[in-house]
Amino acid sequence: MSKISTFTELRKEGKLPVALLSTGTFMEYFDLMLYVHMGVLLNELFYDTSDSRNLAILSAIGITITFGFRPLGAYVFGKLGDHYGRKIVLWITTFLMSLACLTMFFLPTYAQIGFTATIIMTICRIAQSLSSVGEIISCDLYFMESTNPPIQYPLSGATDVFGALGGTAALGVATLVTMNDFNWRWAFLFGFGIAFIGFYIRRTLLETKDFSNMVAQINLIQEKFKLSYKEAKKIVEKELERNAPTKKVFYSLLTIQCVYPLYYYFAYIYCGDLFKSLFNYSSAEVIHNNFFLSLACLFRGIAVYWISYYVNPLKILKVELLISLMLVLSLPYLLNNISEPYHLITIQYLFIIFAIHGMPAFAIFYKYIPILTRFTKTGLSYSIGRAVMFGGTSFGLILLVDWAGNWGIFGLFAVTLFAYTIALFYFDKLEKESNA
Repeated sequence: MSKISTFTELRKEGKLPVALLSTGTFMEYFDLMLYVHMGVLLNELFYDTSDSRNLAILSAIGITITFGFRPLGAYVFGKLGDHYGRKIVLWITTFLMSLACLTMFFLPTYAQIGFTATIIMTICRIAQSLSSVGEIISCDLYFMESTNPPIQYPLSGATDVFGALGGTAALGVATLVTMNDFNWRWAFLFGFGIAFIGFYIRRTLLETKDFSNMVAQINLIQEKFKLSYKEAKKIVEKELERNAPTKKVFYSLLTIQCVYPLYYYFAYIYCGDLFKSLFNYSSAEVIHNNFFLSLACLFRGIAVYWISYYVNPLKILKVELLISLMLVLSLPYLLNNISEPYHLITIQYLFIIFAIHGMPAFAIFYKYIPILTRFTKTGLSYSIGRAVMFGGTSFGLILLVDWAGNWGIFGLFAVTLFAYTIALFYFDKLEKESNA
């Protein structure tokens, strides 16, 4: 089948699932990142900021909540997804996010009900963190397990693109709130509306092709040998894991998932702090600048996934790695010679546009994990990678800069890219062996 006819087939048969899943992912990341980007405002409304020192602590807690609870969500929803299917996780995560948004819309502030507001807001943010990882992994696997290459590669990236779009929309709303006195509560009500509609219409989705076929195989063994479903499933799991290097694949995937958070933190947070310290930017100005940076990130994602339909994703990642290595080698010189805001803006855009990322090859990486443990292991690699790197980078970068200046940043990037290179070429080896 030609590539053109494959696109035509997708338009005829796959338009509804793509629309439903992409809309849901947009909503999840809009809701998740809305508080992150508006923390400068909302922390003052829902937390006790009478002590100025609390602001820095609240910022660190915010990052911890957003990413730290994801491994728990990955494990819980992974077990559900591997046992009952991908579709049910989509329903649960959408409902959980919608409920959190509705609560945040009505929630009184700290000035009105005191510490109770802090507790409820924290619970809502934990719920958002738990549901977001289930949402994006279930969408990734739904597209991957329902399609074949080459359309599989750009479709698997729909979650990344619409997730980035949700983050961009959240930054846009944050800009309106901080610079134009827009009422932030309506943004959470909007998020609830989209989530509730998504929860209702997603009931029409079918289970993925690969998971349905695996369940049918388990049922066949169950009937043939008069076993329970659990016993038959264990037999299939052992057979799948016998033919797959699951530990090496998992740790290689975990390594790849660790890299992008470093680029994200450096471009958005570290450079944002540099704007404040070097050029006296206000928080509102940093948010405004980051909004346009997120647009560049969004367009970059769209372009990369479009190219992946025509060029093998692993080749794309190798080119990105080469360009990024050249940028990292020049990073100490670039940072030591910043004298104007546009110098720092240029560095930001270069490191976002040429950031190292597993996209658009996640469909290749995921297929080497057995399907009956795929949801759990992909979710854990994604969530642990981000939790470890965002937490480690937020504290480690400060220590490294204090110790070695800008060469400390270079060292962190160098070590991370070295590990990423080993993982990438391991998957490249697996692909060559499977295609031999």
